[in-house]
Amino acid sequence: MPNNYGKIGLSNEQKTEIYAVQAKYKAQLKELADKIAAIRSEQQKAIDSVLTEEQMKKLEEVLAASKKKRTSSKSK
Repeated sequence: MPNNYGKIGLSNEQKTEIYAVQAKYKAQLKELADKIAAIRSEQQKAIDSVLTEEQMKKLEEVLAASKKKRTSSKSK
C-alpha cells in the first residue's frame, strides 16, 4: 500500500484494486530500476577512467575510510 493510504479509510475493494495496480506496474518499475543501475555503473566507470592511477588509489583510500567511518558510527 502506498504511504499514508492506510490512513484514509479505504474499503477492502479499494485495497484490492490498488494492489492490482501495483502488481501491474511492478515488472516495469523493476526493469527501469535495473536500467538506471546499469547506466549509473557505466557512468562511474567513465568517470573513473578520467583519473590517473595515483588518483584512483587515493580515491579508493578515501572511500574505504568513509565506509569505515559509516560502519563505526552505525555500531554506536
